[in-house]
Amino acid sequence: MKKFTSLFLFILFGYFVADAALTWQKLDLTKAGGGTINLNISRMVLENGKLYVATYDGIWVSPSGNGGDWEPFGLQGQKVIRLSFGNVKFALVMVTASNDPTKNASILYKLNGSTWELTNFNPDRLANGSPSSEFTQIRDQNGNDIILYPTWGNGIWRSDDGGATWTNYPQADTEHGKVYKNVLGLHTFPGDNIVYGTDKVANNDNYLIYSEDYGATWQYKHVGKFFNPYAVYARTYNDKKYIYYGGQNGSDGAIWRSEDMGTTWEASLSAGVEYWECRKITGSPNGNLYSMASINNLYVLKDNGDTFEVFATGLSIPSQSERIANPPAADKVFLTDVIATDTIVYLSTAFREGIYVVDLETSLANVSKNAVSYTIKNNLLQVNTSENCNIQILNLTGVQVSAYKAHSDVTTIDITNLTPGVYFLKVKNADNSITINKFIKK
Repeated sequence: MKKFTSLFLFILFGYFVADAALTWQKLDLTKAGGGTINLNISRMVLENGKLYVATYDGIWVSPSGNGGDWEPFGLQGQKVIRLSFGNVKFALVMVTASNDPTKNASILYKLNGSTWELTNFNPDRLANGSPSSEFTQIRDQNGNDIILYPTWGNGIWRSDDGGATWTNYPQADTEHGKVYKNVLGLHTFPGDNIVYGTDKVANNDNYLIYSEDYGATWQYKHVGKFFNPYAVYARTYNDKKYIYYGGQNGSDGAIWRSEDMGTTWEASLSAGVEYWECRKITGSPNGNLYSMASINNLYVLKDNGDTFEVFATGLSIPSQSERIANPPAADKVFLTDVIATDTIVYLSTAFREGIYVVDLETSLANVSKNAVSYTIKNNLLQVNTSENCNIQILNLTGVQVSAYKAHSDVTTIDITNLTPGVYFLKVKNADNSITINKFIKK
């Protein structure tokens, strides 16, 4: 992966923002019956067009996905810090530890019909590591829903019966020190039967851990040095499988990439700049990768992660001193989660700002008076417009991929070399009106 200086990146970022003109908008947090939901939002899930959010006042759902119609979804009054919606819906709740009132304990609920039932995870409510750990679920070859919960310092816990019983996979001593020690997250991805995780060992050495048998056994591969490893993401890109790994203050890079299941890694640009505290890496189904820095912004990873650009402008980011003075977000963490599809991106915060959204279709759809039609056949895009129009192909973040001048009423463009995904066809007509259409390159 390419490395750049900070100065070059700021210039690149400025160019991108001016070209894309994407702006964050606030999502309406009004409840269906009046009032607003809790502003401390820890996680989001988008399922069947509905947006679910975990807050310090339970789980809320916007049936439209557009806000303004929030309804309670359960566990109101409780501090819900994590969600896992798969074959079963699970919610992780933070409570005061019974053995130490200065520490937190995590307990796990699952949805049975319309009722949230407490599982047998941590029944004594003992302090059980960092509440920032990400848990996950996966269905095995026998149809069992496996729940996997990592801890900071106490191994990995696994249940194959819906949370009734649990098995602990403790730290393992190796020549590298203890692995499965400080696991900040376990993750699964659509179409992939492997469970992935991030693990911090001694001397800031960080490992990709993964299980190919639904969490029964684990393997590990060294990545690099981070203060904390937060993010892992897996996807197939141009018929190759890639693993992406991110963290905080990496000595060689804050985001790493591997195309051989973690045997070798390529580092991103050097860290040491505060916005490279990579808390999450995620992607839209047809191509774009996003990196969430908990301090100040969301970045889109271009060229499969070789370059990085600010995704959109318009975030209102309180200073660290403001957050410390106004709990519960009394630390530098501000952005808490990101969801990205081909057409919409949600970004949640832990303090005051609620949820930001960019609707990519609406942001780029400046409807014109002039009709523009197109057809695609055999990788040839045929645009029907008037002579002397300017034609641009943009990716989903508004960045120009290619540009053409129409010399007749029909312009034929070869799109063979475009990466499969969703694009926008932008036509500027002779009267300066603009039409934007969406098309899919298969």
